[in-house]
Amino acid sequence: MRLERRRGLRSGRSDPSDHEPDPTRQPTDPPASKVYVRRAVVGAAVVVSCFAVGYWIAASALASDRSVEELTLAVVPDLTGLTVAEAAGRLGREGLSVAESGSIQHAAVATGRIVAQRPLPGQLARPSDTVRVTSSRGALSRVVPDLGGMPTAKAKLVLERLGFDVDVRTVEAGGSFTGVQSMAPPAGEAVRLPARIELLVAEGPQVVIVPELRGLHVDDVAATLGDLGLELGAIQFDPLAAEAPGRVIGQSPPAAFSLRGGSFVAIVVAGPPAAVSIDREEPAVPVGDAPPDTTASG
Repeated sequence: MRLERRRGLRSGRSDPSDHEPDPTRQPTDPPASKVYVRRAVVGAAVVVSCFAVGYWIAASALASDRSVEELTLAVVPDLTGLTVAEAAGRLGREGLSVAESGSIQHAAVATGRIVAQRPLPGQLARPSDTVRVTSSRGALSRVVPDLGGMPTAKAKLVLERLGFDVDVRTVEAGGSFTGVQSMAPPAGEAVRLPARIELLVAEGPQVVIVPELRGLHVDDVAATLGDLGLELGAIQFDPLAAEAPGRVIGQSPPAAFSLRGGSFVAIVVAGPPAAVSIDREEPAVPVGDAPPDTTASG
């Protein structure tokens, strides 16, 4: 048998018994790829565990710090109406400080008194925090300007731009003077805002537009003018006019002219005075004579 085995080796043929597993032989190591996978899984597990532990420790520390802060927070008091010195003393008892952040005009709060603060009253603040306050400079004052004789609309606009409220009381002008007659409070007086100014204004008669009178009968002219607050002035006659006697053929001022109420309008009537019956105390004026000035405009 040894001889056959040697022959087999010499001839290059292997013995079938060489391919059979040897029960006494140790198993070989697993492939390298499996080793790397196992190591990666273990490493990831370690990293996740470390992160979880760190997060738990940090969260616990923050929670403990917040609980300590909540125990030491102070409630910000209401400082409205106090002076800055009074506010500093009150905040000092709470472990807080005060700082001024400007001032504003205020009609209802006296000068030097606090009108606003930050943080607001009732909010929480940490010890040594600063509360910023705004104080009042008092009410704004204006000197009433002299607007005597100024037209109503312009005077009202000036006062409103200065911050005043305006009341207008109108009286009928006794003469040609119109506009602001007086003011209350009077001009030159210093007034604290908000304030109301009363204007006493004189206004003349209302301005009206002269109507077209040509073509009307002379008996209808007075009523037409009276409805507008105008008066019939001088009457002239033209005996040579082609129109029917008694018809108005001219007027002064002309139609569409502006006049104040109570002004006079002169007319020219066709026909001789004897042919027209007019119930007037004034004598008729023939054409060619100068009529009185009736064109007083507003």
